[in-house]
Amino acid sequence: MRPRLSGDLRRANRVEAMRCFYGGRTLTRAEVAGQLGVSVATAGTIISELTATGLLEETESTKSAGGRPASRLRTRASAPYL
Repeated sequence: MRPRLSGDLRRANRVEAMRCFYGGRTLTRAEVAGQLGVSVATAGTIISELTATGLLEETESTKSAGGRPASRLRTRASAPYL
């Protein structure tokens, strides 16, 4: 069943984003975007929502060959279980 409303799509994207972090993985916004098949800006919005609710947190930054270093994200250890 496909999401019909924008709220349904947003909810589905948040669930899929959380699945990316299953098993304690750490990922950048760009990596999440690639796994979800959305733009980095859209992934950033999804991640901002999940961070604001306390489900994700930023960890160390990755090394960069140029430009701003990418922040890695992970699930918060004290976050509620889904």
